[in-house]
Amino acid sequence: MDAEITPASVLSIEQLISFISESEGSIKRCLPKLEALKKDYINDINHMAEDPSFVARGIADEENFNKEECLKKVEAAFSGIKLII
Repeated sequence: MDAEITPASVLSIEQLISFISESEGSIKRCLPKLEALKKDYINDINHMAEDPSFVARGIADEENFNKEECLKKVEAAFSGIKLII
């Protein structure tokens, strides 16, 4: 039985800096995936804020979780992504 793996558990926000792509087409295919990943991060952060028993590892530890700070980090990380051909 496979455990569900969320994007937040696979790739940290700090790792989302730049992607080197082979073509403009691959960038177009990449954008919806990045948007979905961003949405997953935001959903996990909101879930953590609503349910203290839910912890999305890699986003924040239980003791130092701050919803607003985490959301700012997501926005900063995703606005800093550079897609390069």
